[in-house]
Amino acid sequence: MSHKKKSPEFYEYYPKLFHDYFPDIDKVTIDLLSKAGFYFYQSILQLDAVIDNQENHRIFNVLDLQENAIKILSTIYEDGNNFWNLWETRKREFRKAISLEKNLWNNPSEENYNKVADMKSAFGKVAIDSLFIFSENSNNSEIYNLLLESHKYFSIGFQLYDDIIDFTEDFNKKQFNWAVYELSKTLDFSKYKYDVNILNKLFYIDGTSVILFEKSIYYLEKAKKVIEKLPPDSLWLDTICDFEKTILQTKDSVNCNYVISS
Repeated sequence: MSHKKKSPEFYEYYPKLFHDYFPDIDKVTIDLLSKAGFYFYQSILQLDAVIDNQENHRIFNVLDLQENAIKILSTIYEDGNNFWNLWETRKREFRKAISLEKNLWNNPSEENYNKVADMKSAFGKVAIDSLFIFSENSNNSEIYNLLLESHKYFSIGFQLYDDIIDFTEDFNKKQFNWAVYELSKTLDFSKYKYDVNILNKLFYIDGTSVILFEKSIYYLEKAKKVIEKLPPDSLWLDTICDFEKTILQTKDSVNCNYVISS
């Protein structure tokens, strides 16, 4: 379950995705939150390199990036603000996700996988937390909870897609990957001498990839369904729809290529 090397552009302005639901917040604050969020996202990528590749020298980058993020957030939320309670909750979530992820091969249920996908996106939820806390509208609790639920389904769909694309990389690193796991239920890898190039090709030829692409889309549809009652025009909804199109295009392109080459 590794991260893609080329990150989606929306991570550069993640809080902006939810601004339409909290319109009373000024643009300057949104820009500051986006800057802090991107610092923290970069720190997560650096932390992945430490955990996955033992690139321990990156830990100093992690600390610097997180410090930069917290400095910005501290100019927006004073000590004692409820935002910091939610911040601590998200930190615990993320740490638990790292621990659970290491045990997925021992207990690879869909429930556990989905839980890890949701909890690993804990700092994405901070974007929603930050807007909810800052907003002066006291009627936003329902919006807040619906956005968190939508974000959960989006994160699961995103992780499934990521695992499809990262099949070879995760296999070589012996990291848990749902696509690899699903294929292992139908194929005896030893018959192919654990050759990842052959296994990855079979993943597309035998139809396993189609099932997972469709499952990823299923979760994105759920992410959209949850926010149906909210204002229809939002950058968050656009992001879900755009990502769904990306999955469909990748599905059609990749499967076509493998059918032709087979």
